[in-house]
Amino acid sequence: MANESFFVDDHVRLTMQDIDQQVRRYLTACEREKASYRLVEEAIATQLIPQVENLMSKDAMNGGIHPMKHHTYQGHPGLFCYNIFIVNYGFAKGHLYHELEKIGDVPFYDAGNMIDEGNRLLAMIEDLEQGISCWDFPKKYFRIPRFKGTDGLLSGIERMIDDAIKSGFGWEKISDEMSYYNTTTGECGILLDVAPDKKLADYTLFSFLSNNRQPLGVGIPHMLSDGLYLNGKIKRYQLQLLFTLVDPLHNKELFRLNRADFELVTKDIEAENIMDRGYFSTRVNINLFHENTQQFSSQLLKNKIFRQYHPKLGWMANSKLGMKSYASLGEEFYDQYETGLKMQCNISTAAGHTSAKSSSVKYDHIL
Repeated sequence: MANESFFVDDHVRLTMQDIDQQVRRYLTACEREKASYRLVEEAIATQLIPQVENLMSKDAMNGGIHPMKHHTYQGHPGLFCYNIFIVNYGFAKGHLYHELEKIGDVPFYDAGNMIDEGNRLLAMIEDLEQGISCWDFPKKYFRIPRFKGTDGLLSGIERMIDDAIKSGFGWEKISDEMSYYNTTTGECGILLDVAPDKKLADYTLFSFLSNNRQPLGVGIPHMLSDGLYLNGKIKRYQLQLLFTLVDPLHNKELFRLNRADFELVTKDIEAENIMDRGYFSTRVNINLFHENTQQFSSQLLKNKIFRQYHPKLGWMANSKLGMKSYASLGEEFYDQYETGLKMQCNISTAAGHTSAKSSSVKYDHIL
């Protein structure tokens, strides 16, 4: 089979990651209990395999790359999609399970008992049968990941920011930055798009990916003399960091790092239009919302990122439109924060007045 896989639709990728991980949880539970769940065994063989084949085929028709192959073993069908194996325990029992065990794909680190994991997989299959979208599927079946070596990852990210600062925090290192205050959700934060130094990213990710293959849903990384390999040789990286305030209404100094999303670019291609990314990559979404990153994030922003200046494009640099033409990232962020906070307070006040007026009208009507 081909030695690479590429998802053009990230929602399909996340859906497939959730399915693959749940299959491995179920197989782990079966192996541990030396039993199988008949309804799940049949559903994998007759429903899940064609469902996954359909998802992968649609993504491939839109530009993805998905080598697939059907197998039958011990009287049970299976579908192999690069490093994703859609099989029941009847197929996996024995040889395949032991092979997956050798490379660390099983036992899955947070697997529960066979009935619970089997029922969760049945619910996924039923939702796919009912036509759930790949946008909604990952939201419904999200599980909080448990990572190892988060301190090393954070240390590496800080070194990447230090490198960008040494280079002047210009376009070649920081392709975009955006401060925001969402008055609908109350979320306030800053988003940074970073082109990290390749060597720093290579060694930071080699360690973190090696220790967290299961929760991240990635293959086996290899570090060679010319850099990191994962689904091919990594040519360069894109990194998106999202920092948010923990409690925007009461504390404007305490931040968390919500996520660090890496694009591991293996091949650059000619973009057909402005919406095309222009490269093949492996995406690694590291959800850090539930990790303890508050001290790290607050200090990194206050002492380093907020002190930097970043050039503005065209209309964004026009002070007549309300944005300062030359302000530090900290000044920009707190401008957005103060404006958003006032707007949210006004919305809350207006909503309170409307509610009171509505109650008064209802009371008058009753009288």
